[in-house]
Amino acid sequence: MAHIGVIEVLEKNGINIDYIAGSSAGAVIGGIYAATKDIKVARELISSNTWKKIFDFLTDFAGFNGGIINGKKMADFLRKNLAIKNFEELQIPFCAVATNIENGETEVLDEGDFFSAIQASFSIPVLFKPLRRDGKLLVDGGLSQPVPVRVVKKMGADIVIGVNLDHYLHQPQKYKTVHIPTLIGPLMDIARFHLAEKDAYLADIQVEPRIHDNSLLGIENFLDGHGFIEEGQKAMEGKIPELKKLIEQKNASV
Repeated sequence: MAHIGVIEVLEKNGINIDYIAGSSAGAVIGGIYAATKDIKVARELISSNTWKKIFDFLTDFAGFNGGIINGKKMADFLRKNLAIKNFEELQIPFCAVATNIENGETEVLDEGDFFSAIQASFSIPVLFKPLRRDGKLLVDGGLSQPVPVRVVKKMGADIVIGVNLDHYLHQPQKYKTVHIPTLIGPLMDIARFHLAEKDAYLADIQVEPRIHDNSLLGIENFLDGHGFIEEGQKAMEGKIPELKKLIEQKNASV
C-alpha cells in the first residue's frame, strides 16, 4: 500500500516510469502498474477490495506442505482483474524478483506467465507455499533482493528510485532477560533491515516510508490501508525536489 502512495506522487508530478522491478509487495503493486499504467487500478484492487476477499485469500490452505497458504487464490484474483496473461503484454517493462530456495540465488522473472511470477515473488516463506516455476522452487524475493535496484539498472534505467519498506523496521532495544521466542522477531528484523539498506544504497533516490511506526499498527489503518498509502506519499513528496534536480542534470548532459 505504501508503494501505491509513492507511484501516485510520481504521477502527480508528471514523472514517467520507464522500468519497474519489484520484490514481494513491490512485485504486486509494480506488476499491476506495469500492466495498466494507472495507479488507480492498484488502489482499487488492493485497498478497496473489501477485506472480505483478502481474508478469503488467507483461507487458501496448503496444509503444512511447505507453507500454510497456497497463494493461488491471490494470483487468480489478479489474473481475473487484469486484462493480460504474459510479460509481453505489459505496458511498462517489468521484472518480478523471487528467491530460489534450492540454491539461495535471486531469480529475475521477466517472461512467460505473468501471474505465476507475481505469486512466486510474494510467497513469504512458511506463510505461503513455495511455487514451482520452470523447474525452480521459488519464494519471496525479499529474501535475496528486497529493493531490487541492480535488477532495474540492468533493465536500462539511468535514474533509479529505491523504495525501502524496511528502513524503519529495526529499533534499538535493551533486554533485561533474553528468551529465544522474544529474540526471533528482532533478529529477523535486523537481517531484513541490513539487507534492504545494502540494496537501497545503490539507488539514486532512496524513498523510506515510515510504515513500522506504532501509530500505523491499529486495526483500522491496517484494514483500510490509507495510513500506509499516505506514508508512501509523504516519503516520495520529500524526495521530489532532489529527483527533479537529478532529472534536469541528466537531461542537460544528454
